[in-house]
Amino acid sequence: DLYTCFDSIIDNFDVYKVETIGDAYMVASGLPVRNGSTHVREIARMSLKLLEAVKTFPIRHRPAEQLQLRVGFHTGPCCAGVVGVKMPRYCLFGDTVNTASRLEAYGEPLKIHISSETALALESFGTFSVERRGQVEMKGKGVMTTFWLLGEDSQDEKDDEWDITADNDDEGIDDVDEISSHATVTFHVSDHDTVHDGQV
Repeated sequence: DLYTCFDSIIDNFDVYKVETIGDAYMVASGLPVRNGSTHVREIARMSLKLLEAVKTFPIRHRPAEQLQLRVGFHTGPCCAGVVGVKMPRYCLFGDTVNTASRLEAYGEPLKIHISSETALALESFGTFSVERRGQVEMKGKGVMTTFWLLGEDSQDEKDDEWDITADNDDEGIDDVDEISSHATVTFHVSDHDTVHDGQV
């Protein structure tokens, strides 16, 4: 029921469902069809909509409990291609995918955890509200400055109070010609807030 709900929601956005792995739901925008600079906005809006939906989603076998959802959201290049002969699958590879997974794993229930690169990209639209979380040390990534995505308003003006600087260079991210992902998100669904590795 939950994934059916998710699938119906993402149909309203320019995103591509890559795969589900256990309790992880992986979505990308900007591939396989490029969409300019709107990829980050599409993932942001989709994430907010999923978070809104999950807050009222009934758990059949635990009707008294609320479903917890953590979202990790990163923007950057990646490599994509079809892998396999017997059961070919469209797969994504690269640091962007891994970073989105780490952001989810080190996030908090019912929150959207985003990187400084994503926050910087969202700033250009002038409608999204973010809150600086601070520096977080992540396994395999080191210390990253991260943010919470709080919502989107109808204002067209940019928030002058934003102070966002991408503090991570492109080390570890390969340049990929023609095939690239600009935004990926990893969802993990659980009824607790235990942090786990979130490997993809």
